[in-house]
Amino acid sequence: MTNPQGVQSTYEEATRCPKCKVPGQVTSKTPARGDARPGTTVHMVYCRNDQCQWFDTNWVVQVNPDGSVPPPQNHGAHNKNYPMSRAVVPDEDQRVVDSIRKQLEAETKPGSEVRRRG
Repeated sequence: MTNPQGVQSTYEEATRCPKCKVPGQVTSKTPARGDARPGTTVHMVYCRNDQCQWFDTNWVVQVNPDGSVPPPQNHGAHNKNYPMSRAVVPDEDQRVVDSIRKQLEAETKPGSEVRRRG
């Protein structure tokens, strides 16, 4: 929803269903997390057109602190591999994560066989 000059889309354009272009219903507005600037909000929008193939499907619209809306991005093309780290996993749970990693290594090591105990 950007033009060739790269002008950011408006909120009204961003909240229209990407398939049927009917205005969607904003169901929640929450503060953005991660690398977003303070004051950025994330709006969850649903298509309520029961004739649309995206009926009851949601999409997210980011609203920057100045009210601008960045162009939409296709996140489906990105790798969804989120490695666990000690920063995310509490110390008491880290031994479980370590155990799972060891098991995965054992199960995927060429020539290895995992035997059932008992």
